[in-house]
Amino acid sequence: NQPLKVFASLDQRHIGMEGMSITTQNTDNSCALWGFKEDHVMLKNVRMHELSPKEYAIISITYLTNCDWDGLIIENFTTSRMGFLLINGYLAGIIRNSMFRNAISTYYSTQSWACPLVWVSVGESIIVENCIFANLTMADDDTEALSFGSMPNSTVQQHFTFRNCLFSNISCNERGLFVAANAYPEMNFYNCTFAGHTGNGEALMVNGNVTISNSIFYNDRSVEIAINPMDGTGIPTTLTLHNNLIRNGYSDIWQGIGSTVIYNTTNITGNPLFLGGDDIHNPLYYSLSSASPCIDAGTPDISGLSLLPYDLAGNMRVWNSVIDMGCFEFGAPPVVNDDPVIPQLSGSIYATNYPNPFNPETSIRFHLPVGGLTELGVYNLKGQLVRKLISADMAAGMHTVQWNGRDKHNQPVSSGMYLYRIESSKQQCMGKMVLMK
Repeated sequence: NQPLKVFASLDQRHIGMEGMSITTQNTDNSCALWGFKEDHVMLKNVRMHELSPKEYAIISITYLTNCDWDGLIIENFTTSRMGFLLINGYLAGIIRNSMFRNAISTYYSTQSWACPLVWVSVGESIIVENCIFANLTMADDDTEALSFGSMPNSTVQQHFTFRNCLFSNISCNERGLFVAANAYPEMNFYNCTFAGHTGNGEALMVNGNVTISNSIFYNDRSVEIAINPMDGTGIPTTLTLHNNLIRNGYSDIWQGIGSTVIYNTTNITGNPLFLGGDDIHNPLYYSLSSASPCIDAGTPDISGLSLLPYDLAGNMRVWNSVIDMGCFEFGAPPVVNDDPVIPQLSGSIYATNYPNPFNPETSIRFHLPVGGLTELGVYNLKGQLVRKLISADMAAGMHTVQWNGRDKHNQPVSSGMYLYRIESSKQQCMGKMVLMK
């Protein structure tokens, strides 16, 4: 059974995909994007789903030099070997606003090592921000779910940055996220949430010069954080933690030998008191309730964190002048849509939708500065009304309404870009959303 490669590229410079949805049928060995010796691969608003990776991952690229991925969704598959990503190369790139979710690896062997669901070898640097890694299961008891590392025998210092990311509901008997390199790497984890993990091992294993701040670790694991001893390399590790919630505090850190842990008094322990709800697979399950000790508990100075202006739900990243722990900001209004493609109308209504791109439904969250008659409609790019979602008197404050991707006749609409428009008290706001099937 030969693997099916939907797209293949060999020794190309500056290739890209935008606004696509990729899936396969009647194959048990399929790959969406395969490449060799690629330089600068751009993916924007691309969804890859219901594939069946085996010999190759859904995205498999050997010797990738640069990547720029924004709005990538890979989801809903079962694999007997490979996973979301298999990237071997001298990578310097960024992955932003992307989701890797709902995957099961059935591979199990007592003789060989299985492939993690994400396996990325970094040459220089990787930035992963506003991303979701959720609902992942590994049958093999000797492999982590997610792995970011360096090329073998690399002597170049690597830089790893994870900002505003959610790692949730990962079930495996090794570490959930493994980040390691040979040449004393720099690692930074800002405003990340590790929650709902089950199994043995650690939620996170690291080495090098590592800083973790404004993050939440709350899992059913033996320990939350471990330092990789890097046997035989002689690499010391300094792990600095401040303004984090760690389930059991310092006792949830495995230090190993020859490493240093700087555990600041601004770290807290206990239950983060997530918002919760009926669906643990919904990322907003891990947003904060009003009673959470993580609210306004982040570091007062965020100038060096280079965070995006929005949190994982598209709301203002800093609210009430102090940042919260984790990837969600409690009570914050949506960030104003400043996309130049969408005309910005007068007024002070703030709105966003999440997820975006989406399938099959999205939540439109908006803030009304004053109450009054409010209308919210969904339009196609011709300006035609697809469906009216709200026409009612509404109070000032935050509101959320869901659109299920159906028109006024309750029929599913086609993939593509749609606009939502909110009018209230002579104020208006418009935004765009992308349905990808």
